[in-house]
Amino acid sequence: AIWAYNAQKYNRAYDLLTTLVMRNSQDVNALLTYGKFALKDSQEEEQDVLETYLRKTDLRSLSMIRRDERPRFLVSDAIFRIDETLKAQKSQGKSLSDELLVEKLNLYLCSHSELPQKSLESEIWKTLEINELGTDLYPPLLVNYCVSKLLNYGKTEDARNLFTKYLDARYRLRRDEIDKDTLVYDVFGGEKKFVAPPVPDFVMKAAFGNRASEYVSTMEVWEIELAAYFSLIDENMDAAKRLYEYAVFETGGVNALQKNNAIIAISPLAQVTSATNLAMLYAASGDLKKSVSLFGLASGRTRDKKIKSRILYKTALVQIDLGNTDEAVLSLNYAISLDPMNANARLLRKKIKSELEMFAQGEKAAAESETVCRVFLQSDAYRNASAVFAYMNMPSELDVSSVIAAAFRDGKNACIPRIVPGTNQMDFFYLDASLSLEKQTEPGVFQIREPKLSLKKVPLGEFFPDNAVILVPGLLFSAGGSRLGRGKGFYDRYIAAIPKEKKALLCGTGFSFQLAPDVPVEPHDRLLDCVICGGKMYFPRNSGL
Repeated sequence: AIWAYNAQKYNRAYDLLTTLVMRNSQDVNALLTYGKFALKDSQEEEQDVLETYLRKTDLRSLSMIRRDERPRFLVSDAIFRIDETLKAQKSQGKSLSDELLVEKLNLYLCSHSELPQKSLESEIWKTLEINELGTDLYPPLLVNYCVSKLLNYGKTEDARNLFTKYLDARYRLRRDEIDKDTLVYDVFGGEKKFVAPPVPDFVMKAAFGNRASEYVSTMEVWEIELAAYFSLIDENMDAAKRLYEYAVFETGGVNALQKNNAIIAISPLAQVTSATNLAMLYAASGDLKKSVSLFGLASGRTRDKKIKSRILYKTALVQIDLGNTDEAVLSLNYAISLDPMNANARLLRKKIKSELEMFAQGEKAAAESETVCRVFLQSDAYRNASAVFAYMNMPSELDVSSVIAAAFRDGKNACIPRIVPGTNQMDFFYLDASLSLEKQTEPGVFQIREPKLSLKKVPLGEFFPDNAVILVPGLLFSAGGSRLGRGKGFYDRYIAAIPKEKKALLCGTGFSFQLAPDVPVEPHDRLLDCVICGGKMYFPRNSGL
């Protein structure tokens, strides 16, 4: 039946499959196939220009007649048949099929996509409630599907709560002392109930990732991957890394095959997204060769051209950090050939070509760095700043060291960032104006000089300096204030943590060739207040500077 359907022999497929489910109404594989065919048949088929025109008339082509008259599997019929089988399994005292529970819910959600999202979420929770096996325990495949759907609906906290409670219940991960109060007795035999103070939410989230990583060898692969994903969201990078590594390297008989620090195999059971997330964690911690190897294996695993194109773009970012510009260009060319609409890949390729042209003229790059710094130092953005958040540049970035020197000379606080090892986070530290940069910095994660830990860290929150200006590097900028970073999110996370009332001003700094007509941004990205590329300063947000 599957072969006939794929070969577009729809009459034959219909006869075979309906005969099978009539003869054996509890054949799970047949019912699952029935449901998948019904879902495909419920979707509108693409029509060419001629067919679209003919639909407006009484005429039909031969292919249109065959398509219109062929038998179709109905979603309502598939749901009915699956529901009858589930009822039969329940009445016979058998365990309900996880696959059929998921297929029934999926058919309902897909065939009722026009309903408000709240109604669809309600159906998810109703299905879970009906099939609860114990407190917070449900059929595993159903939990996997429901968590994924809730994430698709943007209900991250609901998905997290469902999954963490399920995992704690299934593997008894939660420590008893978290939930239980303690009875204590005084010397006279009096009884007093000691109530433990509430545990902060961020501590509980971090603790979950650590608990899960301890029980990783007993968990299913999909559970490990979801635990890693939520640890990643909670920025518990160590737990996320341990969990992803287990899923990607220690399941499916792979056993972490490595050669010369380059990964040569990943588990056939692990999802491509798990491999790419782990590759990004490696890149963030400076393990760039492992990152490139893993991105390459993940790219080879997927047949989806758009996903492969996005992976190749991320690979190119890491190759640039490694200094392999030629390989980065090859990756970007391949990415664009797979998905011509990959705007990030096109922009990055254009940037690299322009960058190579400029850096062939080293004196021009140095001169443009001085020009950008001079424009900034003559602006109100600098004059009104209480503190200047600068950076120590990578070889391919604009040099802003003269801004740091000017801040020292003008009595302003100057700060530079330091990456927190093993994370996608960074902290800024105040520089000491009485010391040279050489004496108060040291080589960091990416061999960029970073402030020593003996310096004073800039506090986030209430004591963050008022009216600070932050110089933000990047790969590309637009006059409209959008920015394309290197994909690791260091600046995005730091900027998001600055209280709005502190009125920190964001100023993008780059070479003239880094200014693009448009740079794609995500909905959560914050636009820059000003951009300086070459000798010109742009004010996209009308800040009045």
